[in-house]
Amino acid sequence: MTEPEEVLRVTDLAKHYPVRSGPLRRRTGSVHAVDGVDFTLHAGRTLGLVGESGCGKTTTGRMAVRLLEPTAGKIVVAGRDVTHARGAELRALRRDLQLVFQDPYASLSPRMTVHDIIAEPLRVQGRYGDGGPARVAELLDMVRLAPAHARRYAHEFSGGQRQRIGIARALALGPRVLVLDEPVSALDVSIQAQIVNTLRELQRELGVAYLFISHDLSVVRHVSHEIAVMYLGTVVETGTREEIFRNPAHPYTQALLSAVPRPGPGAAGRRERIVLTGDVPSPIDPPSGCRFRTRCWKAQDVCATQAPPLVRRDGIGHPTACHFAEVTDVLAPA
Repeated sequence: MTEPEEVLRVTDLAKHYPVRSGPLRRRTGSVHAVDGVDFTLHAGRTLGLVGESGCGKTTTGRMAVRLLEPTAGKIVVAGRDVTHARGAELRALRRDLQLVFQDPYASLSPRMTVHDIIAEPLRVQGRYGDGGPARVAELLDMVRLAPAHARRYAHEFSGGQRQRIGIARALALGPRVLVLDEPVSALDVSIQAQIVNTLRELQRELGVAYLFISHDLSVVRHVSHEIAVMYLGTVVETGTREEIFRNPAHPYTQALLSAVPRPGPGAAGRRERIVLTGDVPSPIDPPSGCRFRTRCWKAQDVCATQAPPLVRRDGIGHPTACHFAEVTDVLAPA
């Protein structure tokens, strides 16, 4: 079976923000928001990027679409290195990479009709004159909204409908990659399911790749083909959906999965919960060696001196950044 086309490759991506203090605002350190992230996206596939709040998921996504300038690393889109794209090259890149924001209330202009919101990317790229109104009507139909909605304003819609408008706008130019930054976290559970199902249908129809950023593992399990787990700016484990959920090997991944609710009366009590101790370290001064070691029950001396690389280890079929990685099915009943 032929592997789908590679549409996005990120290599050793990093983002450091300067910390300044004193009357002269001299640089005294850096916030290591993202520190050496690698991943690959293929056409028609979804990579779920998961982790606690503040782990660098959103920063990674915004660098991938070049809304943030990376401190280091490389971004390749369909074989083109766009890490330092500027001007016309960056504007052309927008046709291939688009972002769907978390908040459907704040991401849509209250002064524009739905038609103008969706048509804006077409106008910016000089493509509205070539069947723009018909394209807007087509996009509304694709996200399950009526053509009559084009004449209304964003405040007249529910949260789920607004997110559909945001998705339609992101799809206007026919992108190869959508970065979805917590696209359903602000919605009711029933509406979340509708939006997720719409996204899956659109992916099957259009072959677009998704970078799906979320802290909700249940949603990520439903939409993703591959998953990357982030902790304090780095990826600690990556693999297929089945590998991560059935054979997690990194202690942090195991702790996250142990907190996933189980359906059914009394089901939660039949699973052993892994409770992490201590606070998440500051990204201004991350721990030496393994960044997770200050909260890890497996940590030993080597963890403080050697950062474990993200590689496949003996007996584990997917890459894990842990010196003492061990597969444990934490979703199985205790």
